Amino acid sequence: MNAFFDKNGNSFTGIVAECSDEVEDFVVREKMLDGTFAVQKVGDPSTSLDVVFYCSRDTRRSIELASANGDLVVLSWRSVNYSGYLDKVKHEKHWPHVENRQEKIKFSLLVEAIA
Repeated sequence: MNAFFDKNGNSFTGIVAECSDEVEDFVVREKMLDGTFAVQKVGDPSTSLDVVFYCSRDTRRSIELASANGDLVVLSWRSVNYSGYLDKVKHEKHWPHVENRQEKIKFSLLVEAIA
């Protein structure tokens, strides 16, 4: 089951419609004076998820508040739990006459842990 939870484990009421992951690593590439290359990988790769979530206005406000406070949230997608921080939260009106799907929210989840 796909679900989205706040820092206290309360579910954000809505529908997780899409989720795609992106892995990014930090590699330093330098060309040396003698013409050879030096390649250095720094740290572990970071993961972020791009998510589309449909919800009510009240839930949108709760998600924006969690983002503003820097709260750790949990997204459950296809039986995998991702905990992380919200980034780039954007919303748009979707279906104004359907209460639990009034808002379409797009955000990135900066993943801290995968369980």
